[in-house]
Amino acid sequence: CLEVLNLQDSNIGDVGVGELASAMLSGPAATTTNPAPGSSTASKPCALRLKKLLLGSCEIGRLGAGALASVLSTGACPRLEVLSLSLNRLGPEGVGELARGLS
Repeated sequence: CLEVLNLQDSNIGDVGVGELASAMLSGPAATTTNPAPGSSTASKPCALRLKKLLLGSCEIGRLGAGALASVLSTGACPRLEVLSLSLNRLGPEGVGELARGLS
């Protein structure tokens, strides 16, 4: 699983971010091959390990920001330290949705 996902300058837009958000919630999953005694071997989405999500200059707007906010509000990325969204067109509504997702 990735700790850094760099999609800067990829122009994935709102549709691509929506697909990314769906993937972050549903998989692919990581399983532990040698789990500690008493621990669960259930699969967990790889987003749990993500520390940096770099989405600068990707043509993301309000809808993409909403998709990201939905993922962030679920706690799917508890290790996320850096979320780069520079040079996108989120607008006040998109920024507001992100703020609510992060709170």
